[in-house]
Amino acid sequence: MAPTHCISPQNNIGKYGDFIIYSPYKFLPIPTGAILTTSLEFIKKNKLEILFNSKDQINLLKKNFIILNFKKNNNFIHNSIWILKKILSKLNLNFNKIQDFSFEEKLENSDYFWSPKLDYLSKNLLSRYAENIEVEKEKRLRMLILWKKLILQFEETKNLDFDISFINNNQTPYFAIIKDSENDLDKKYNYLKKKKFPILTWPNLPNDISKDSFSLKLRKKIFFLPLHDQTSKVLKLLNKHTKDNFKNSPTEIYLNKIDYKDEWEKYFKKVTFSNILQSWDYAESQKKKI
Repeated sequence: MAPTHCISPQNNIGKYGDFIIYSPYKFLPIPTGAILTTSLEFIKKNKLEILFNSKDQINLLKKNFIILNFKKNNNFIHNSIWILKKILSKLNLNFNKIQDFSFEEKLENSDYFWSPKLDYLSKNLLSRYAENIEVEKEKRLRMLILWKKLILQFEETKNLDFDISFINNNQTPYFAIIKDSENDLDKKYNYLKKKKFPILTWPNLPNDISKDSFSLKLRKKIFFLPLHDQTSKVLKLLNKHTKDNFKNSPTEIYLNKIDYKDEWEKYFKKVTFSNILQSWDYAESQKKKI
């Protein structure tokens, strides 16, 4: 088996293992759902023909629900809450609680989990977004860059380290991974929490994990930001922060007209994340078109 935190097969992901489990709900705006891929040879070898029959799968799930004392037969309540949160988010109303840096969410019983049966809503949303998977990938990379640009502008968090290796490795990030070499990550976390940034720590660890374990130490050195599309929100925060800096700064800003392509190219090459819309040739083509 090879469970994976990726949105689609890329690089060597999906080439090894008997079967692969993808978790698209972690990347796409859907309530829940997972995708399992395997080979016909593996199915026949392990007598898993039940994977071809959804009715038999549901009957098998029901039998195991009884054994596990699992009481959720569907995700109606979960999906209703999910839809409500989406509506509130569109109205710029967000009531999600940002937990403390040391918060650990423990599982009390099996009913903590959602029903594993894929519901109609999740299935149809998954089909819709899967058609534009490359667009969703681009959105996540854009959010990673925007979060980095915003957070590093604050004096209190300017030394935080964002992992942007995803860009160079042609991968789609699950979370924005943020590290700190100054050993006061909890203070910076609390600073961003006060600003109501949707920061979180992960993963939760069992109580029996040793206090000297590598996992526990690593958890205290990293926190995360979700990368679902919040472009308009982050851009507003960036604009506000920029305007505030201009108001408080005695520095004067001068605008210089550039008349020659060579001079434009000199500055254009210094832009870290540029695009064709900013190029001299593109402007010339639009001028002729107009």
